[in-house]
Amino acid sequence: MSNQLIQSAYKTLSGYTPLSGDCGRLCNSACCTSEGAMLLFPYEYDLVKEQNYEFTKQNLKGFGDVYAMTCNGTCDRAFRPLSCRIFPLAPKMIQGKLYVQLDARGRSVCQLTHQSILSLNEEFIIAVKKTLIMLSEDDTITRCLSAMSELVDLYKRKIL
Repeated sequence: MSNQLIQSAYKTLSGYTPLSGDCGRLCNSACCTSEGAMLLFPYEYDLVKEQNYEFTKQNLKGFGDVYAMTCNGTCDRAFRPLSCRIFPLAPKMIQGKLYVQLDARGRSVCQLTHQSILSLNEEFIIAVKKTLIMLSEDDTITRCLSAMSELVDLYKRKIL
């Protein structure tokens, strides 16, 4: 069931991108070649573990250990983790209600995080929000979304 939820999320996001064209052309795919790691959502590791990624575990404050992955700059796009698919957006939880926000953690690699969220493709924003709401039906994922939201808030306040 849990893997099916993640697979449904992949399907919901299929075909949606932050810009009408390939945003990687603006920055030479900086998000794919940077040294940062992308956090995996709960249950997602089993779906991507066979890919050519490097995995580590990181403690996500308020949630616990999660897998983080890095790649060599190229991947089979069908097996990109959710964090890559929704980038440069991230979950935003306010009093238990789910929103999306620009991911402040990406400021060093993504020009789009320095603009208004309104500069992104509206269909992409809607698909990401729909996906996160669907995922939030799972209590474990909801706790992870909340912790991810807090992590982005810390970056915004430049605490991390």
